[in-house]
Amino acid sequence: MKLIFANESPIEYRYDDEADVLYIKFAQDEVIRTIELLKEWPLLLVDINAQDQIIGIEYVGAKQFGADTFTKLLHERVRREFGIELASPDSFGSYLRTPEAEMAFSK
Repeated sequence: MKLIFANESPIEYRYDDEADVLYIKFAQDEVIRTIELLKEWPLLLVDINAQDQIIGIEYVGAKQFGADTFTKLLHERVRREFGIELASPDSFGSYLRTPEAEMAFSK
């Protein structure tokens, strides 16, 4: 199975400050299944659509562990679990450093 993202860039993100959970959405598609990329702490999950594309990423422990850890874990786990190199190693880290994401994390 070759996983790819449903869209090249995220279409939205949500951050729950109480739970320290960041959800990055790539498409409005129905979630067919969820894969645990990391079952330990922090928790890292990906939602998959019917075309085996990633439509969402959930990162539990986002503020505690930060953008650099998220980027590193996502790339390592996608490579390990699916044998796929993500195109740009820092694309998600850059996204998490946007003013909107930084504002969400500073709450």
